[in-house]
Amino acid sequence: MPEERKLVTVLFADVTGSTALSAELDPEDRRTWWAATTSTPVR
Repeated sequence: MPEERKLVTVLFADVTGSTALSAELDPEDRRTWWAATTSTPVR
């Protein structure tokens, strides 16, 4: 299969306190929190 090049955009966001919060939450709870946090655009 031939290689294909695609243009992508990557966004990195460092959320204050997320590392400490991740250490305290179960993985499923952290995933739910992160999904809710990142699903609503901020204007």
